[in-house]
Amino acid sequence: MLALTQTAVGALVLGAIVLGTAASDGPWVHAAEPEPVPMSQAVDAPRLPSGIVLPYPTTRVFRAFGACIGRGRHRHEAIDLGGVGPESGLGTPVRSMVRARIVLVGSGDERPKDFGAPDRRPGKTLRGGRRLPRSRAIDGYGEVRFFTALRGKWRSGTIVATIGLEPPLEGHLIRYMHLAAIRPGLGVGDVVEAGAELGLLGGTGVQKAGPHVHIDVRTPDDRAVDVAPLLGLAPSASCGPVRDEAVDAALKYEAMDPPGPPAPIRWTTPDGVIDCPP
Repeated sequence: MLALTQTAVGALVLGAIVLGTAASDGPWVHAAEPEPVPMSQAVDAPRLPSGIVLPYPTTRVFRAFGACIGRGRHRHEAIDLGGVGPESGLGTPVRSMVRARIVLVGSGDERPKDFGAPDRRPGKTLRGGRRLPRSRAIDGYGEVRFFTALRGKWRSGTIVATIGLEPPLEGHLIRYMHLAAIRPGLGVGDVVEAGAELGLLGGTGVQKAGPHVHIDVRTPDDRAVDVAPLLGLAPSASCGPVRDEAVDAALKYEAMDPPGPPAPIRWTTPDGVIDCPP
């Protein structure tokens, strides 16, 4: 199992930002928003075929791996899952994909220069083309501020980072960014079960994009993992001119329905649909 100090975790987060893995301000998708499971209900957390628990619904995928930058690396080596439900999913739970140990929690309440100063103004703000409330009282959390007035140096917003303690992500660093709030009482060193609530969906650390959670995974030797297949979606990590052209123009990543043979990567662009081999 990989042992990481707070300093090492911080360096990995900052390194990811330099590589462009932190979520950008667009493009994003305006899709139909199904009702989420109410927070007050008991949550059944079934395992996906990959062995992980779904951290958040995948009905609105804003972005997956981006364009290739050489040597098998990509821009935005992560997946952005857009909020579902009323008010673009603000305040809905984000859950741990596997049993894991917390190695970093960060929010603008304690470190605004790093993680972004919370937007404390009243009323609504424009995000992702919609006017959304800046804050709301949520049971168990108190008053939750969903956005930041400034991005902060890390550009991650409120963040929880974990190290997986079980397959298929044992020893992997897993980061959940742009949260509105961290679950009260959650701290570094705590062990959480798969499906445990880590915090609430928000839009911290980004200034234009709609609410979403940015999730990235890195192996013990610091290689990026394509998160999409773990969530039952088509792979998004591949390189080549056709895919690069599709990614550059992409407005939406469309997930294929598992199970079955590997599905093509399908990108809907302004010029039509482009299918790339898996």
